Amino acid sequence: QKTAYEIPKRDWSSDVCSSDLLVDSISSLAFANTCFGDSTAFSVYSSNLLGAQWNFGDTASGPNNVSYINDPMHLYSQPGTYSVEVIRYYTTYTDTATLSVTINPLPYINLGSDTSFCNGSSYSINAGAGFDSYLWQDGSADSLFSALTAGTYYVTVGLDGCYSTDSIDLSQIPCAFPLANFASSDTSFCEKQCIDFFDVSTNNPVS
Repeated sequence: QKTAYEIPKRDWSSDVCSSDLLVDSISSLAFANTCFGDSTAFSVYSSNLLGAQWNFGDTASGPNNVSYINDPMHLYSQPGTYSVEVIRYYTTYTDTATLSVTINPLPYINLGSDTSFCNGSSYSINAGAGFDSYLWQDGSADSLFSALTAGTYYVTVGLDGCYSTDSIDLSQIPCAFPLANFASSDTSFCEKQCIDFFDVSTNNPVS
């Protein structure tokens, strides 16, 4: 079982928050950054360690699949679950520990192509369903955003601790709204007399 807590006395890269580290309580191996495209950080949480040899289980990464430093970083070649193995060297003995690490894909977000909408109206931007979180440029957190003016709108979505951002540029244009109207062949008529009506609507109403 993996639990998250702070690892003391570790010289982690500045882009790794110690509070985000995961420690496997059985193997005493720590890791952080499990989103595809990020370098995953590893550490041996052990005292009196002389050295370590890591195998990240990522054969597609070639020679980068092996590291001989205690606290290495590894950029995985694709999302998936990997079996990580480390040989730990101590003064009088060595041991081997394994760890399962899942590299999560980045969430896919597409707000659509840049477009325009009519002056005086609004445009609804839909970020889609299925994400854990949404954060729009104004701080709102819904899957839908109603744009009232021209500009660039963007949203960051989160899923399984990984985040992606997309944006859309909106412009406004003057529009002539449909106007329904009709005329008649006469303004008065007698019973059983026919009268004709003519469509004089403008701007192409459809119903």
